[in-house]
Amino acid sequence: AGPLSVTGAIGATTIGLTTTAGDLTLAGAIGGTTSVALVSNAAISQTAGVITTPLLTASAGGAATLTGANRVTTLGAFSAGTTAALTDARALTVTGPVAAATVALTTTAGNLFLAGDVAGTTSVALVSAGALTQGSGAITTPLLTGSAAGDASLIRANQVATLGAFSAGG
Repeated sequence: AGPLSVTGAIGATTIGLTTTAGDLTLAGAIGGTTSVALVSNAAISQTAGVITTPLLTASAGGAATLTGANRVTTLGAFSAGTTAALTDARALTVTGPVAAATVALTTTAGNLFLAGDVAGTTSVALVSAGALTQGSGAITTPLLTGSAAGDASLIRANQVATLGAFSAGG
């Protein structure tokens, strides 16, 4: 199968969108009442629309940039060949694993809670509109950056070579 562009709204209990050749482009609303799974041997990009689901998983051979005002409760396995980026407009729990060269996880409303491994071979950026906390898992990266409007507590067996720009308001 070639590239796939989703331009209209899709709603179902479980949604799985897969391309075996070519990019997966999301330009419409995607609503999975149980889960949404995105898979592409190339890139996954979000140019418009919102992903709304309790559980999101994604895998891309290239970049996976899901940077709309998404409404995801839990991010499960999320991997990409280059960049894995997710922006969420609510509190987000990351059960992972999340792995890419560059990882960027952002909440624009609510807390960011890490409950699984997050690995970036180049960098990891964590931005939370609320608290940024880590209950389990490890962050593995040469460079960690981030910010939290509330408290930031990353106290597990993390493997970070350099802590870059990082701020917390709590």
